[in-house]
Amino acid sequence: MSEKIKVNFMLNDNPNFTKKIAKDQKLSEVRKAYNNFIKDDYIFLSSDKFEIPKEDEEDYIVSESMIDGKIYLKSKVKEETKEIKLNTPIKGSKYLFEKNNLKIYLYNSDKLTPEEERKAIVLMVVGQTGSGKTTLLNAFINYILGIKYEDDFRYHIIFENFGKKQDHSQTSEVSIYNIKAPDGTIIQIVDTPGFGDTGGIKKDIEITQKIRQTFIDKLDAITCICFVAQSCNARLSANQKYIFNCILDLFGNDVKSNFTCMLTFCDGAKPVILDSLQSEEFMFHEIIPFIENPWYYKFNNSGIFEKDIKNKFNRSFFELGMESFEDFTLRIKRLKKISLNKTKEVLIERQHLEKQVEILQIALKEGIDKVNYIKSIITMIKSVKGNLNGAKNFTKKVKRFKPEKQPVFDGRLITTCLVCTHTCHDHCYCQDNEKWGCAAMTGDRDNATCVKCKGKCHWTKHKNLPYIYVEKEVEEIVTLDDLKKLYYDSKSELDTKTQLIQGAKKDLIQLNKDCLDYQDLITQGINRLQEIALNRSVFATSEEYIDLLIQTEKSDCKPGYETRIEGLLLLKKQKQTLREIYEKRNTKLIDIGKFIDDNLEKEYKLKDENETNCSIF
Repeated sequence: MSEKIKVNFMLNDNPNFTKKIAKDQKLSEVRKAYNNFIKDDYIFLSSDKFEIPKEDEEDYIVSESMIDGKIYLKSKVKEETKEIKLNTPIKGSKYLFEKNNLKIYLYNSDKLTPEEERKAIVLMVVGQTGSGKTTLLNAFINYILGIKYEDDFRYHIIFENFGKKQDHSQTSEVSIYNIKAPDGTIIQIVDTPGFGDTGGIKKDIEITQKIRQTFIDKLDAITCICFVAQSCNARLSANQKYIFNCILDLFGNDVKSNFTCMLTFCDGAKPVILDSLQSEEFMFHEIIPFIENPWYYKFNNSGIFEKDIKNKFNRSFFELGMESFEDFTLRIKRLKKISLNKTKEVLIERQHLEKQVEILQIALKEGIDKVNYIKSIITMIKSVKGNLNGAKNFTKKVKRFKPEKQPVFDGRLITTCLVCTHTCHDHCYCQDNEKWGCAAMTGDRDNATCVKCKGKCHWTKHKNLPYIYVEKEVEEIVTLDDLKKLYYDSKSELDTKTQLIQGAKKDLIQLNKDCLDYQDLITQGINRLQEIALNRSVFATSEEYIDLLIQTEKSDCKPGYETRIEGLLLLKKQKQTLREIYEKRNTKLIDIGKFIDDNLEKEYKLKDENETNCSIF
């Protein structure tokens, strides 16, 4: 006989007694050994939850009747004599429709008091469009509210228009549902829009922004982050890997024990997706060791919204579904609720990082434009013979970028510098008196200044205005007087030519310094995120997956694929820029030292001996 293991005996789904028995022991022997616990009217259930006739107990061993360390018994007498008390719909629930002999009601999610919010279990649920997330949540609420198979109604907490053909998620906002269980348990479900629908990467980025906003505005703590995936997928798609990395990007490293996977469409077999979830090519494998076992739960909700009293299979599927939710609920009740303070810091730091990369890319473009402009000016100056002051028709057509005001009608908050007449942050969440927290600001509340506007102005100089400044390319005529206003000093002993070229050189060096400052800010941000973020691979997130998504878009050619590919390429460029900055292997887009050597040094001897080459990154 094999080694004995601890087995929990469940009577009518309730814990009854615990004993150590051998896995290969016959059920008939178990009954005989523990007849003081197992009464004559008790019936063993198989691992499929079907009744085992007494005459067949000789043919079954313990392992064939055991489910997750439990053996289930039923009391026939109790079952037959027990009067089932049916539920009635909760007051305030809205009738929706009838289907499969069941009336469907929409559960009324009421607001919670501050005390109820403090006690609530907070679940954030994320998943790809088509993962079964909505059905899973609709089934879960029926477990929480104690719905029985015999009840003639079921609840939905999320109602989508099932009459329409759906090729994308109908839920576009982050929604919070408050559920009050009969036993006093309060569960808040933070339901996120489905990632990876036809909206592409732009839509996924919007979803991530909405989750960020929900954390900042509405939540102070979280209990569990639930990643929903279909169990039957042999491999995680590039989309799923990218989605999960996006989710990991949101959190601080103090929530790694509070993740779990909810696998849908499960049958009795091992979910084939498990190998992918544990694969080293997917970051989730780094989190699994910190999660209390089991780190995943299996769900099949096919029986929750079906009812046929005479059909034993329907009842079995219903009971199996409810048992899965029972195991999951016992787990989340044990989890410690984690403050989102560190997560909020991660969110703000990532926003700063994204904005700083954007600023750097704009600065590089401005740098290239300015170098070309200065080249034109220098060529024009060098073409003049003799004293520049006596030059006639000293003009040059040049291209410049000037801010143009455009109205905004969608109500979004726009951070605008009142001094520099410059839009510093589009889609901001900060009100006027909170601009110190804007993604374009760096520093604490008293000293925060803007990294975006040219004057690096204090946060108090910024307001939300109903318009945005957009840089538009214009053509201008530059005259000698224009250049003199910028670079000429009548008190200087240097001739006009030299002064103008030296002034242009100083502009280039200052531009280079600004770019290096941005680079330092980005490096500081990456270092800080590596200290506090759950996903420490800050600058290399999903480059490989983005390439796979681009390939998929090209091969599928679904409507709008060109726009989605354009968004993916922009995202990939941002990730590559972060990687290059962090690894210090940057391509010198503008080498100012070389530019000075080639264009200025030979004729004007402007380079100092101790001056080192610098480059706009």
